[in-house]
Amino acid sequence: MALPARGGSRLDPCPPSFNCVTSLAKTGRQAIEPFNLLRDPWEESFQCLKDVVRGMKGTRIAMEEEGYFHAEFKTLLGFVDDVEFEAEPSQKAIHVRSASRLGYWDLGMNRRRVEGIRTAYEAACH
Repeated sequence: MALPARGGSRLDPCPPSFNCVTSLAKTGRQAIEPFNLLRDPWEESFQCLKDVVRGMKGTRIAMEEEGYFHAEFKTLLGFVDDVEFEAEPSQKAIHVRSASRLGYWDLGMNRRRVEGIRTAYEAACH
């Protein structure tokens, strides 16, 4: 199934802080690679990714729409970080944005989280 035309991504750009990464940034400290769609049709990959994220400790899916979901990750210190995923079937990709709600620097936590999700997704959904 094709996604409806949205006129751009639902993912916001990162603020000028050190606590956010996004696959929509092409260069710089905030840039991270998008996830690959591993299955055909794309909806199967996206659902598998959602299942992987839903199964992670301290996580809840806050919002989901066709081709998009927003998860909240509660840290050990009680802070909440937001991670969003958006399917781009024409690019065979899933774009991602992960950001802390508070603070300026996250000591690389959002990048590590996204790479951990990527590893789990590739293992579970290949």
